[in-house]
Amino acid sequence: MNDLMKPVRDEPCRERTFRHRVALALSAALVLGTASASLAQSLVASPCPPPDPDAEARLAPVMDLVLTPAASPEAFWKAFEAWQASLPPAQQAAADAQRARDWPGLCRYKAANAAIRSAERPRAVLMGDSITDNWTRGDPSLFTNGIVGRGIGGQTSPQMLARFRQDVVALHPRVVHIMAGTNDIAGNTGPTTVQDYRSNILAMVDLARANDIAVVLAGIPPSRKLYWRGDLDPRASIRELNGWLRSVAFDNGYVFVDYATVLADAEGGLRADLGNDGVHPNRVGYARMRPLTETAIAEALERATADIDARPTVTRRTELFASIAASATAARSAPRPEGALTPPPTPARTSRAWDGAPKLPLWPTAPPGGTFVPVALPAGWPAPFVANVAAPELRVFAPQRSNGQAVLAIPGGGYLFVSVQNEGADFAAKLNERGYTVFVLVYRLPGEGWQQGEDVPLQDAQRAMRVIRANAARWAVDPETLSVVGFSAGGHLAATLATNFGQPVYAPLDGADEASARPFATALVYPVVTMALPGTHAVSRELLLGPNPSPTQIARRSAQLHVSADTPPLFLVHALDDPAVPATNSLDLLSAMRAANRPVEAHFLQEGGHAFASGYAGSPTAAWIGTFDAWLARLRANRR
Repeated sequence: MNDLMKPVRDEPCRERTFRHRVALALSAALVLGTASASLAQSLVASPCPPPDPDAEARLAPVMDLVLTPAASPEAFWKAFEAWQASLPPAQQAAADAQRARDWPGLCRYKAANAAIRSAERPRAVLMGDSITDNWTRGDPSLFTNGIVGRGIGGQTSPQMLARFRQDVVALHPRVVHIMAGTNDIAGNTGPTTVQDYRSNILAMVDLARANDIAVVLAGIPPSRKLYWRGDLDPRASIRELNGWLRSVAFDNGYVFVDYATVLADAEGGLRADLGNDGVHPNRVGYARMRPLTETAIAEALERATADIDARPTVTRRTELFASIAASATAARSAPRPEGALTPPPTPARTSRAWDGAPKLPLWPTAPPGGTFVPVALPAGWPAPFVANVAAPELRVFAPQRSNGQAVLAIPGGGYLFVSVQNEGADFAAKLNERGYTVFVLVYRLPGEGWQQGEDVPLQDAQRAMRVIRANAARWAVDPETLSVVGFSAGGHLAATLATNFGQPVYAPLDGADEASARPFATALVYPVVTMALPGTHAVSRELLLGPNPSPTQIARRSAQLHVSADTPPLFLVHALDDPAVPATNSLDLLSAMRAANRPVEAHFLQEGGHAFASGYAGSPTAAWIGTFDAWLARLRANRR
C-alpha cells in the first residue's frame, strides 16, 4: 500500500501541479495578495501579508468554470487550459513565496477566525482541502446556521493538523467534519505513508475529543485519476483509507459519511455529470452531498447531547448496519496475504453445520425486557452476523465422542449483531474435536428496542446457563462443570455473567430457573471488560448503555469492578496489538482477580489483532484452545 501513496513524478506535472493548486482554490496566495520573496528568519508579529481586495474577483472565473456543470469534459479542459495560459507569472511567484512563509496556511483564516470567536459557538466546522474549500462557493447556503468552512486547496493531512487548533479548536464548534486524503495520495507535500496519514487523522480526532468537539469522519471522495500527478489512479488507496476511516468511526462511536454513495460511478470514479475535472464536485455534486452532510452533523450532535437514559436510535442502528455491510463486502473482494494475522472475509451465508444444529429455545413465553424493535438490514448483510433477535436461542453442537463436559459459547459482534460463524459454529467444531458439547448462545441485542436494554443480554446468558443445566441429562453432560467462553462483546457478556451471575435481572419462570447461573469456569477471548472511556469498545458501550450513560450505569457494567470471592476461575486470551479492544481490558480484569485472590490464568500474544476466534494456523493464536482445555482439566481434577 505504501507504494500507492507515493506520487508519480515528472517535470511537466510539476508545472501543472502549481496551476491546479492555484486554479482549484488553493486560494491563500490569491486572497492574501503578493508577499516579499525574502523570508523572515525569526519570530515576527505576523507572517501574513495584508488582505488583497481583488483576490476573490481573480478567483471567480476559474471557480465558475469548476463549479458550473460542463457541456462535456473536452469543453471543460479547453476552457481550463485557456484560463491557465492567462495567469501572469508574477502570480505564481507570489503564491510560491507565501507558501514558503506559511506552509500550514495559518494566514488563510486568521482574520475570519477572530470574528467567529467573538460570536456564537458554531454548530460545525468543515476541515479539509480544495473539495471543502470549493464547497463554500458551490453550495453557499450550506454555510449558514452555524456551519463554517475551513478548507484550503492542495492541502495534505499534516498541514491540516498544523492548523487544526487555530481553525477548529479555537472556534469551539460542536462538531468537526474532517475530510482529508486526496492530496496525501497525490503526495502534494512529498511522499508519505499510510501510517503517517492515519497518525495525522487520529491526532486531529484526539484534539477534537479533548476539547468536547464531536467528530464526523468523511470518506475520501471518489476519483479515477489525479491529473496533476501524471494521471495517478487513486482508487485502490481511496478504498483502503476509507475502509480504515470507517472502522475508526465504527470502533469509537464517531459518525462516518461516505460521499461515494452519491458521487461515484460504476468504476469508482467521480461521475462526469457531478464533477468536471474528475476530482472536484461541481454545483450538482455538492447538492448531492448536502443531505449526507446535514444528516452526519445532526447525528453527531444527537449523540453528543443525548439524555443519560437515552437508547440508540433506529437511525444510528441503520447507519452501523450499513457500515458493517459495506466493510464485509469490501473484505470479500480484497486480497488477503498468505499468513496474515487478520480474520478471513465473513462469508455471505452460514455454514451447513450452523444451519443444521439443533435449536433450544431459551424462554417458554415472550422474553422479558420490554418490546423488540427490528431494523431493516441492508443489502449484502452477511448471514453469519445475526441481528434482529426477537427470540433468543441455543444452537447445540454435540461431539462424536463426548467427554461429558459442556461449554456455553457467547460470540461477539459489538452488541450490534451475534457473529455465529467464526465465534460460534467454527469454534464449536474445535471443541467438539476434544469431546465437548458446545451450546452457542444467540442472545438479544440491547439496542433493539428493549426498554431494559443493558440487562437484556445478561437475562439471556443467565437463562442459558439454567436451561443447559436443566437439560444436562438429555445431552449427557455434567451440569456442575458447565463453563462459558466469550469473545469480544460476547466476552463482556461472559464477564458480566461471571461477576453478576446472581444478580436478579428477571423473575423466575419455571423449574429451570431454580438452577444456578454461575459458570464453573470462564474464558474470555479479546474481551470488552470496562464500559469506561478511554479503554472500552465505544460502539459496544453505546449500544449496551446508550449514547450518554451515567457513571452508575458505567460502573454497573464494568466487570473488573465486580470481582468477588465467588467469581469463578478465569482464563484470559488477548493480543497486545488488538486494534478494536485494547488489551488493558484483560489486564484490568487480571489485576482485579489477583487482588481478590481468585484463580486466573492469562495469555497475552504479541500479535494476532482482533477476532481471531479459534486462531490462525501456524501462529500462537491457534494454541489457546489446547491450553484452555488443559486448564479446565486441571480445574476439574482439583475439584475432586
